[in-house]
Amino acid sequence: GGGEEGDAAADAKRQEDLRKQMAEFTETSGVSASGVGALILDNEDQIKAAIQHYEQASEESKSMSGNTGKKSLEQQFKRLESALIKQAAELKQRVQDMKGEYTSAKQALATSREAKTTQAQKREKLVDAISELEEKESNVSNKALLNQLRSLVMLNEMLKRQEATFVQNCRAQRAELEEKLKILKSGEDSEETKRMLEIERLYETDLSKYNKLRSLLAKKNLQIAMVTRQIDSIPTRAELLQYQRRFVELYELVSSKLVETRKYFELYNMLEEKHRYMVNEVDLLDSISKSVPKLMASKGGKEQLGKKFISIINNLENSQTQVDARCDLEKDKYNILGEKHKKLLQKQRKYFQAVKEFQEECYKNERLTAALETYETEQEED
Repeated sequence: GGGEEGDAAADAKRQEDLRKQMAEFTETSGVSASGVGALILDNEDQIKAAIQHYEQASEESKSMSGNTGKKSLEQQFKRLESALIKQAAELKQRVQDMKGEYTSAKQALATSREAKTTQAQKREKLVDAISELEEKESNVSNKALLNQLRSLVMLNEMLKRQEATFVQNCRAQRAELEEKLKILKSGEDSEETKRMLEIERLYETDLSKYNKLRSLLAKKNLQIAMVTRQIDSIPTRAELLQYQRRFVELYELVSSKLVETRKYFELYNMLEEKHRYMVNEVDLLDSISKSVPKLMASKGGKEQLGKKFISIINNLENSQTQVDARCDLEKDKYNILGEKHKKLLQKQRKYFQAVKEFQEECYKNERLTAALETYETEQEED
């Protein structure tokens, strides 16, 4: 009837649309996740409608008397339906696989970016550290010792690399020999056994050489440590000049304090002696004032008073003589010290002159050394 013809036309149109989409899909060089997803979503309703329509058509064909054209159409539709269902399942599975690959690739990309950022930060830190070390090396005054230390450090690193290589080779040889020993134990001829014994002897020899190299490396490390301590213990010229200025300042300070202290001691001794003389004079005057009125009352007292005055005068003269002797002695000491001071001033002037000449010779030596190093560098470049 008219309904069956309309359904047949709709089925034919739907099949034609599916064939076009499949043809367009298979003509492409590859399958993308977005294309597969779009194809499944776009054809999902059509696939469901085709399945329902097929079920209805099958039921109707069973109830109705079928003709040859209708049966061929149903068979064709059934084959197309199974092919589309199979293709849809394959596309869904492929989409799932591609999603997993996309997630893995995305994680790998994030990990690579983090590693790249970390490496860049490390590289910046290393560049800053190298720049700082180069700046410190340029400011170091003992460049010869620094170059010697650098060469020793390079020698130490080279010996360490040689040691690591030697150990690695020894381990490889040992593993090979152990493997051969196992083979020998499993049953081999006597010639192979002799060869293995020779190999063991060679191994012992190499091991002794290795121990000697280790001891040599330890000695080199000790020498490097000693040179490092010597470099640290040697003050620079600027430090020596600073120490010299500080010692001169301390010496001047101590000398001024010593002179001031001596002046105070001399002043104290002088005042003490003056005080002693004044006390003696006061005592003498007191005794005279007390004894004169009594002695003046009699003639014998007057004579005794005269003798007493003569004794006092003699004592004063003796004291004056002693004081004059001390004064002469101090004058002689003063003259001797003056002569010593003059000689010391001459020595000081000679010392300053020698120091100045030594500094000039040092500067001259530095200029000549720099010129010689420049000349040797130019000769090596030529």
